[in-house]
Amino acid sequence: MKHFLILTISCLFITSCASIGPLYPEASKSIPQLSRNQARLYFLRTNEHSLYLARNAAITIGENDGGACPMGGFFYRDLAPGKYVIKTDMWDLPGSCKLVLNAQEGDVYYFEITPRMKSWTTYLTTGFLGNAIEASSQDCSGAFAIVPIPEEEAVKKLSDLGIVK
Repeated sequence: MKHFLILTISCLFITSCASIGPLYPEASKSIPQLSRNQARLYFLRTNEHSLYLARNAAITIGENDGGACPMGGFFYRDLAPGKYVIKTDMWDLPGSCKLVLNAQEGDVYYFEITPRMKSWTTYLTTGFLGNAIEASSQDCSGAFAIVPIPEEEAVKKLSDLGIVK
């Protein structure tokens, strides 16, 4: 049983970690300039919270897979102006956190992905069923929250994060 538990935990860490490249100050030099007819979205996840540390936050933009944000990483996506539902979730925990963005041409948006302590405490107190009930009654449920943040705050946080490869 002990070996099974160690193997399971090892597999979780290996399969859920994304490859993180250079830190933002270096990586930003290779990020192309934003096209005039596009909007840019940055997604970042700091190292401030250890909850779900080995898990990626899956990001969906509209109907498309936007990517996955590991702890200590960031990525960006360029897209056409328009209205999008952006959500983050984790495949094995009920619920997701959603927000609506009306992306404008030439604008840059920053979103911080943070673990939701409430999802963890709900799971500990009421189990999977409690998470499912919470997910059915809220726009922001599940393991992670997605929060728009101002550019100044985002740039400070990005300086310690690596780009997701």
